[in-house]
Amino acid sequence: NEDYEMAAASTIKVLVSLAVIDAINSGEVSPDQFVKYDKAKHYESGAGYYQSVKNFTGATVWELVEKMIVYSDNIAWKMLYDVVSKEEVFAYYTELTGKKMEHTDTAYMTTSDTNIILTELYEHKDEPYYNDVFNWMAETENQSRIYAASEYEVHHKIGDLYVGSALYTHDTAIVMAPEPYII
Repeated sequence: NEDYEMAAASTIKVLVSLAVIDAINSGEVSPDQFVKYDKAKHYESGAGYYQSVKNFTGATVWELVEKMIVYSDNIAWKMLYDVVSKEEVFAYYTELTGKKMEHTDTAYMTTSDTNIILTELYEHKDEPYYNDVFNWMAETENQSRIYAASEYEVHHKIGDLYVGSALYTHDTAIVMAPEPYII
């Protein structure tokens, strides 16, 4: 079902990180730019690092990307939308996939879309910023699913999300087998 649209859950965070890199490379954003935390605007329960940081005031763009990828931090993810808007992320998605991002209260992607996004990351994995995201996906806090099942080095991003009564449980990965592949 590679063309079936599903709630992206936290797998969209890879797309967000690539949109941030695109904005950094175009000079629109600095990785050292400080993003101020506003609890009323940015707090999101669930996965994360910053939920447990006392007196959190904010972080740099690149620190937010790291926490979003390694810890699947939802606060970092929401704060990054102050740097690259959802509209900019959706436009970047269209640039990569040639399709309009379907979204309601959550974004929807297909496994074909995810393959395109991970291929973009893989093809640039030796370049500044991309290499950080690629490596952080191997160091992710959650080392279950594909990561745990593979004998090879795995760079992955998982996501779990309830939409109504449906639970979407995802894992998407670049597996560094003798012939690397995306799953």
